[in-house]
Amino acid sequence: MRGKFIRQHAEAALHLVARAEQRPPSVTIVLAEQVLRELSDHLAAVGAEAERAIARLNSALEVCDAYGVLSGVPNPLVTANSFSTAAGTIIQRIRRSAIHLKGSAASRNLAYLRVIDARAPAATGKQSMKDCVIIENYFQLIKASRMAGFTQNALFLTSNTADYQKGSTPHPDLVGDFRGMGLEFTTNWEQARFSI
Repeated sequence: MRGKFIRQHAEAALHLVARAEQRPPSVTIVLAEQVLRELSDHLAAVGAEAERAIARLNSALEVCDAYGVLSGVPNPLVTANSFSTAAGTIIQRIRRSAIHLKGSAASRNLAYLRVIDARAPAATGKQSMKDCVIIENYFQLIKASRMAGFTQNALFLTSNTADYQKGSTPHPDLVGDFRGMGLEFTTNWEQARFSI
């Protein structure tokens, strides 16, 4: 339901998930424990929001149909239930195909220091511990992977541009970390697809 989520992003997500489902996978998706927790916490509310948006769209299409603007378009165009079912299936595919990254005490400690220092994704006067835990979990994973000889392309995908990004690049507090680890920053599935 992000405002900038478009068809190409959905198509790219399906493409990458299919690659993660291959045996052996040609792409590895890693979901941090905090991401999985937030997904579980917010999935029902986001689903309800999507269903309300679809109902509004169908109501607008009914008005267009009454004015004779539409021809041959089924009404409703899509049912809220069919969308929720399809979206839920994709989310389950992502969960099943992903490696689930358990957080560490070291990551939590580094996240806490980010909050204290108000370094992105933290900010002064803002509750951002969860975002800091997420990024530090991924940073610890990629550092360990690089030390173990992993040289392949790796990227961090987030639609949370308010906390992780400034302009079109990672927030200045994060740029050094991303560069130092050879970790790319992306804000949508389409960018991720073409970065791999």
